Amino acid sequence: MLRTARWTCRFGVGFLALALVSVSALVLACMTAGQARAAIVVSGDVDPEDSSAWHSETYLFVGKTAGGTLNLSGGSSATVNDVLVGYNSSASGVVYVDLAGSRLTANGSLIVGDSGWGTLELTRSGDASSSQGFIGFNVNSTGEVTVDGSGSTWSNSGDISVGEHGNGTLNILSNGSVNVVGNTWAARLPGSQGEIHFGGGSLSTESLMAGVAHLTGTGTVNTNGLVSDIDLTFDDANDMVQTIAIDSLPGQDITVNLNINGQGFLGAGYAGSGSLTIRNGVTVNTFAGYLGYHSGSTGVAEVTDANSVWASSDNLYVGQYGSGTLNITNGGVVRNKAGYIGYESGSTGKVTVDGAAWANNRYLTVGLAGSGTLNITNGGVVSNTGGDIAYDPNSAGVISVDGNGSTWSSSAYIFIGRHGSGTMNITNGGTVNNRYGYIGYEPGSSAEVTVDGAGSVWTNVNDLLVGTAGSATVKITNGGLLSVGELTISDDGNGDDFINMTTGGMLALEGEADDSLVDFLGLIVGSDALFYWDDSNSGWADITGATPGVDYRLEYLTTGDLAGFTMLTVGGPCDDLVADIAPVATGGDGIVDGADLGAMLARWKDTGDSIADIAPMATNGNGIVDSADLGMLLARWKNTCTTAAPAPAVPEPATLAMLAFGVMGLLRRARRQAKTPTFPADETVIN
Repeated sequence: MLRTARWTCRFGVGFLALALVSVSALVLACMTAGQARAAIVVSGDVDPEDSSAWHSETYLFVGKTAGGTLNLSGGSSATVNDVLVGYNSSASGVVYVDLAGSRLTANGSLIVGDSGWGTLELTRSGDASSSQGFIGFNVNSTGEVTVDGSGSTWSNSGDISVGEHGNGTLNILSNGSVNVVGNTWAARLPGSQGEIHFGGGSLSTESLMAGVAHLTGTGTVNTNGLVSDIDLTFDDANDMVQTIAIDSLPGQDITVNLNINGQGFLGAGYAGSGSLTIRNGVTVNTFAGYLGYHSGSTGVAEVTDANSVWASSDNLYVGQYGSGTLNITNGGVVRNKAGYIGYESGSTGKVTVDGAAWANNRYLTVGLAGSGTLNITNGGVVSNTGGDIAYDPNSAGVISVDGNGSTWSSSAYIFIGRHGSGTMNITNGGTVNNRYGYIGYEPGSSAEVTVDGAGSVWTNVNDLLVGTAGSATVKITNGGLLSVGELTISDDGNGDDFINMTTGGMLALEGEADDSLVDFLGLIVGSDALFYWDDSNSGWADITGATPGVDYRLEYLTTGDLAGFTMLTVGGPCDDLVADIAPVATGGDGIVDGADLGAMLARWKDTGDSIADIAPMATNGNGIVDSADLGMLLARWKNTCTTAAPAPAVPEPATLAMLAFGVMGLLRRARRQAKTPTFPADETVIN
């Protein structure tokens, strides 16, 4: 179909001038006059075919099921909703927009190579505009856009994707220009291919998301954000405005004018390897961050030094499809909306927060569909609203919070093994705080939590569910503390969820239940799967078979942060003294008193088998009951070991004097029994 304005050459009174011009000049004048008038030509498979019926809500197909062509020239224009060139896999479409004033406007999407083959050519000041553009949209599609010549322009109010799922090529030639209000992507999704070729043209975009190999030829990029396979540094010598040369490949000479303004993306490792460094107290503001975008890529970022900040108003992805690493150290700070470590299946991400801070205004996910690791050390602080470790099936996530002052805080919830395999280790004084906790949440999930070391604390203000539908194990050791408002174990009743406690591990539950273990277990919903390490059997045993005062103790707390909680302590920090002396003490009451002292003195300097229960408490570990052991006993006199890491209970002066008198008498009796001196005079002084 041909639709064109009717035109003729008119000469009027100037007809006599024909004698002064050649015929060829006359023909050229007529042609030029004709080209100045609008012409829209369609042929082949174009739907709708009648251009007079096109309007702002029309979906225009050029090559819907077969081959089709659209030609806009001579200042003609067309405005539709979407333009789809090469729609079906068997179709091909070609669109030409030629000469100044000729314009194709898509209020929605301009797709060149939807599922088939598509071409768009903008030449001699031809112009196209769209909300968003796709070149090679679906799998196995092929699209190519050429913007050639000064004044030839493609403008997008959103993003352009050169190779969304398929194969895309964007040619910007001879002072042609592409202007993108949003972001420009090359080979955006797995399996796609994309190339942006420059032949003296320019691209202006909010962010450029392209590997070095995706950029060919000679040209200029103006952008406010960049994720590529290069090394970027922001410090006191490299500010937010930088000129970067990408010229590592043959025939490649591309100048990138980067101006970080807080609106673009920033990162490293788009398709290959790249790095990002922020240091020397510099603040870098971006919209979002990506480290390790494509499969096979590696992106590493470091934010270090006091007052160095990477602040993103949207999300941060550490390991999108590839491998991402983020190190926040030495007082550095990272802030963003949501944080993801190991985002897609097959990705890996690792974040270390060492003496620094990472603030997530919303969620933090460690292992969304891939594998993620978060290490919080040396007083590092990480915060978020909700936290997930191992979100999807087959995902894996590990969080380690190690050292005094190291903290992970979730103002709402924590899932450890929501669908996948999750691990959390709180060690050496690290702390974790949240309102609700879920361990082993969905069927098929698994989770393991360790709270180890004095000062290591996991606080669940409200509920903690250990094994909702998956399998879960919590281990509390060496003075670690788990506090819970309401504890549920094995909510699904499958019997594969446990809390194991040993060597001073502490469990605090809200409520007064220190009269008996039965009362304490009554605070737990679901099963009572609490286990302690039984040395006699060298294995975990149900705590209901443990001996109170020896294997565990209960105390209702009335002061401090845990006022109103009952504390169960298995073993304890005083095991080296009380638990080892009690078996030989006549009282066996778990209190350091005269019975323990008598048992010790009766074995003074004893090297026989009876020393085995006392020797572990000796400061010098020499296997002999001597003044070192006596000093430890006196330093803990009347210590009942009912609180976490208690201060030594030294007797009052009067009591100490009486105790010393009794000790001297016992020593004299021990001497008479042994008929030999028991120890030198300098060892009889009790300080």
